[in-house]
Amino acid sequence: MNNKQLKIHYLLPPNSIRLLSVKAVLQGDLRPERYLFYGLDFFQSQGFNVSHNIFIPSKTINLFTRVYRKLFTRFGVYTTYLEWILGSWKELRNSNLLIVYSDRMMISLNFLHLMKLRPRRPVIFISMGLPEKFVYLNNRVLFRTLNEFKKVDKIACLSKEEKEILDKEYGLKDNVEFIQTGVDTHYFYPQQSEKVTDVLSIGADKYRDFSTLVKVAGNLPEIKFTIITNRIMAKEIKPILPNVQIITDVPITAIRDHLASCRMVVLPVIDNIYSGATTVMLQAMAMGKPVIGNRVGPNREGYGFIDGENCVFVEPQNENKLNQIIKMVYHDLELQERLGKAARKHVEDNLNIEQFHNRLFELMKGLCHLNN
Repeated sequence: MNNKQLKIHYLLPPNSIRLLSVKAVLQGDLRPERYLFYGLDFFQSQGFNVSHNIFIPSKTINLFTRVYRKLFTRFGVYTTYLEWILGSWKELRNSNLLIVYSDRMMISLNFLHLMKLRPRRPVIFISMGLPEKFVYLNNRVLFRTLNEFKKVDKIACLSKEEKEILDKEYGLKDNVEFIQTGVDTHYFYPQQSEKVTDVLSIGADKYRDFSTLVKVAGNLPEIKFTIITNRIMAKEIKPILPNVQIITDVPITAIRDHLASCRMVVLPVIDNIYSGATTVMLQAMAMGKPVIGNRVGPNREGYGFIDGENCVFVEPQNENKLNQIIKMVYHDLELQERLGKAARKHVEDNLNIEQFHNRLFELMKGLCHLNN
């Protein structure tokens, strides 16, 4: 089988960002959200026959899935989004390989197989936070769910810690592998820009620790802080301080400009095993910014982050230490430059998006027989 004969079907959550940008990404436009497509454009550029499920499902499919969710939640099943799959049923059946992102998507796919409603195809499942979802399942459902996940051809974890949890706590060993994600270093690169803020923090997941950051800002009135988040999290940020600016509804295409116009990026999170604000961390590092973060989640191991060399780590929710580090970096221009240069070099050499795509390609070659 050659590249043109292999049909790859992508199953991704069709959120608003993907819906608006899938056409541009597949046309080869340089886009900040390219990482959200997990190699879809890359495999197309390599001559593979690719398809995807990124479109708005019909009213009939939405009605069917609402009934499905209402029925199966009564049995302790973690609610999934079957409509994300049914809308591209023909492409799914005709494909030779599925690349799936989102635990909800993979659980839905496993359900369809369990009910013998779909033919088995080789699958690469890209996992980020799967163990967190298993805790919602009762023991009987969890047992069946794990049995189905053991049949998934390859589970690619973007966090080494998650891989170890799936291995040791859930018995998913033979088909689980850790691969590093990457950042588009052609889009995110060092730029000369007027500095309009000193400290920039970006994010909206439940693990972001803006509370500690604002407390630190209150002790550093000479330093200007900017927080970019969503409206829900913005309402929870208190107190409102004169040196803290909170911005919401920022399009993803504007993030690069905000990164370019800050002196440093600070990404505090609470202690957890799923999120280290790693995506924003990689984007900031690619732009040559000194980054202060926490060694939690994916940041603990596997990405080559070295405290004091290409980034700075502090203990989660350690207000005094974060205060000291921000103040130190702010007043040391030489340190800012050294950290920024080392950060850029590290991601450019080891964590660029092309390397991530090649890692996916190697996984695919292990599952599919290609002539080249």
